[in-house]
Amino acid sequence: EMFSEDGSEAVILIDAENAFNSMNRSVALHNIQIICPEVAQYLINTYRIPPRLIIKGDKNKGEEIKSFEGTTQGDNLGMIFYCLGILPVVHTLSSIIRERRLQCRQVWLADDGTAVGTVESIKQWFDE
Repeated sequence: EMFSEDGSEAVILIDAENAFNSMNRSVALHNIQIICPEVAQYLINTYRIPPRLIIKGDKNKGEEIKSFEGTTQGDNLGMIFYCLGILPVVHTLSSIIRERRLQCRQVWLADDGTAVGTVESIKQWFDE
């Protein structure tokens, strides 16, 4: 629907590199307490102590490292954690579109974003 609207001159696709592992865990947990307290306690209990990761090297000797950022692969709520963690950024970008009356719209699915609109509006949106 967005693509067929008048003023849809351009599309930009965004795929954040290594996004799930790069999210600031402390900031995300703080924001989730405000945004979605229903899952906040579960996520705090899961992520307050850095998960241990075991890396196997030569001769099957394992080395332990701790994960201080992002989500943990295999966590049932990992996608929810990530999406709620970046929600303030998405809301900020939506506010910019409204306040500057930009002729574009955005859609996000996890770390993949799409903006459709005029070339100039998309450029202003992306520059933020």
